Amino acid sequence: MTTIHAQAERKRQDRSVCRAEKRLCRARMLRVRGLIHPTSAVCATTDTARGEKRLPSEQNQAILKSSGRLLGECRMMTLYDAFVPGCLQILESVSRLVVKAKSYCDAQSLPPERLLHARLAPDMLDFAYQVKSCAIHSIGAIHGVQRGNFSPDIAAPPASFEELNARVMEAADALGALQVADVESLSDRPMTFTIGDKLRWDFLGKDFLLSFSQPNFYFHASTAYDILRTNGVPLGKRDYLGAVRKLPSPPAPI
Repeated sequence: MTTIHAQAERKRQDRSVCRAEKRLCRARMLRVRGLIHPTSAVCATTDTARGEKRLPSEQNQAILKSSGRLLGECRMMTLYDAFVPGCLQILESVSRLVVKAKSYCDAQSLPPERLLHARLAPDMLDFAYQVKSCAIHSIGAIHGVQRGNFSPDIAAPPASFEELNARVMEAADALGALQVADVESLSDRPMTFTIGDKLRWDFLGKDFLLSFSQPNFYFHASTAYDILRTNGVPLGKRDYLGAVRKLPSPPAPI
């Protein structure tokens, strides 16, 4: 009977963690949609009807700890969480794409312009522009919200692989230096997107970052990858994905 009771208790504890995880996911969705503030509504693994706290199993405790959450509560996803880590991950990948493009040109005795100015289609902009735009729609987007205005960058992109990579790394360094509070303070800040006198769109900071700049960022990063792949540079999906934020591997059995 003791074993049966222990198994039942473990199952009950795990169900409690499951419910907490579901509440966290729902809260994240609401936060991204701007329906709740990041500091409101802390989820706890407490059965309020019975007035008792249930602790997760050891396995789920490890999962919660590795994800940066306190036991018994769930941290709301912030605007920083939704925007900055993904940009940093892909900027690192884009930097490696630039390095691989240069290596390919060197190995094939091709002029750098062959890839720097390569396009997917005649009416699309070239590789150098796509890479530059990854910087524009990451740290450039943050700076735009801080200023209260963002307009398309019409400056010519860097003219060499070295300069292009430096631009990407500068963006990554600037993003990496941001604190959570720096980005959270932009969430409800009014700002505008303008193209001269032709177009004006009004945004809140969080909506501009998540519904405009973030999709643009991933579009330009994937287009840069596609240009190189189409031109024969040996690449795979991992070259685009970069360092995913996976859980640490469990220790090997002794």
